[in-house]
Amino acid sequence: MRKTGILLGALLAAAFAPPAGAGEVIVSREGDGMAVYFRMPLSDVRPLFGNDVSGLMGSDGRLTPDLLAQGTFDGADLLARDVAFTLGARDVAFEALSMMVHPAETPLRFDDPLSAQMAIAVCGVPLPEAAPQPEDLVWVGGWYAYPVPSGAALTIDFPQTDRAPLDLSVRVFDAGHLKRDEKVTLADDGTIHVPGTAGWRRWLSGG
Repeated sequence: MRKTGILLGALLAAAFAPPAGAGEVIVSREGDGMAVYFRMPLSDVRPLFGNDVSGLMGSDGRLTPDLLAQGTFDGADLLARDVAFTLGARDVAFEALSMMVHPAETPLRFDDPLSAQMAIAVCGVPLPEAAPQPEDLVWVGGWYAYPVPSGAALTIDFPQTDRAPLDLSVRVFDAGHLKRDEKVTLADDGTIHVPGTAGWRRWLSGG
C-alpha cells in the first residue's frame, strides 16, 4: 500500500494547525494492519534515522515538483533502512507510504491517523526561488505493515547517530480511537515501546 505525494498550490486555511513540539509519532492499529507516522522539524530527521531525506529536493536544496509527482515512498524506504520494527518477538517489514514537508509556521494537522495520512500526501509548501532552510520546514512520513498481529507490542529501534536526546509525543490509536498519549525522551540509539493490547495478550495465552 503506497501513496503518492500530491503537489497543491493552495490549501484551505482550516486544514492548518499551529506548530507542534519537537517531534510526534502516531501509531494506528487498523485490524490486521498497523501504520506509524512521524512529524518533526526537517533538521531532526537525519539525526534520528541516520540517513538523509531524499526524493523531495534536488541537489540545489530546492523542492522539486517532478520528484514530488513521482512519489516519495522510495525515499522514505531508504530513510528508514536502519530502523528496526518489531511486533511481539517478530521483526516486521514496514513499507513506506509517503513523506512530505510543510512550512514550519503553517504545518498541516497531525492529530490522528486520518490527518496524518493527509499530511504525508499533500504538499502545502510554495516553491520559492531560494532553497528553503531546514529549520523552516516540518517533515512528515508514514510506514505501513499488513498483514500483521497489530495487537502485539511494538518496538521501533533507531540507529546510533551521536545525537542529543529527542523529546517525542507518542499517540496510539485503535480503529481510530485514541488509546494512549504520552511524552517520551528518546536517547541516542533508543527505542520507542508501544505496549500490546489486552486482546493480543489473551491470544498469546490461548484464552
